[in-house]
Amino acid sequence: MPTKKTGPSKHPYPPPNFPKMALPFTKCRGPWFRLHYRRKGPLVFNWGNNYRFNAPSGEFGILYLSYDANGAFIETFGWNTGKKKAISYTELNNRLLEKVISKNELNLVDLTGEGLARIGADARVCTGENFKLSQKWSLAFWNHPSNPDGIKYVMRHDPSKTGVALYSRNNVITSLSAKGLGTLLDHSNLGILIDCLNRYNFSLL
Repeated sequence: MPTKKTGPSKHPYPPPNFPKMALPFTKCRGPWFRLHYRRKGPLVFNWGNNYRFNAPSGEFGILYLSYDANGAFIETFGWNTGKKKAISYTELNNRLLEKVISKNELNLVDLTGEGLARIGADARVCTGENFKLSQKWSLAFWNHPSNPDGIKYVMRHDPSKTGVALYSRNNVITSLSAKGLGTLLDHSNLGILIDCLNRYNFSLL
């Protein structure tokens, strides 16, 4: 007697009729938050293919932001899942916290709720280990006739937090502005730092 398969089926790629599907949209101007290296500007789009929603072959750039500083912290410093979490003063001093807003409402594909099932996907697009899968979906969103400005998604390291991946469309780039908030070591940000360290069980070296 054949053994019943356990676990989910393999996640599909966008179907051939994807361009005709109605996407689940939400509109937002921010504010969002980002921790970035001092040597780079706050609104530099990533054109590589090493992150979740990046283009597979350089078709577009992506700017990753979080709806709050906690999300920006854990997505920046929480990559070593399952390992001891520690952060140094040098690492904190090398990154600046930015508050980002858009002067225009941006149209984001909403992957935080029932919209996933409506387009034939599930949360693995947002939190799974297969980045090539997520990138194929991101490319399908980019090419969709509705021209979305980006993706709203739940964060892998803290699913209670929400992030956005903004596309390098001209209307997005020209709409964004950033306000520098200093490092997390600045006196005005110590409350955020302490909350992040406690929330995610990080030690400070």
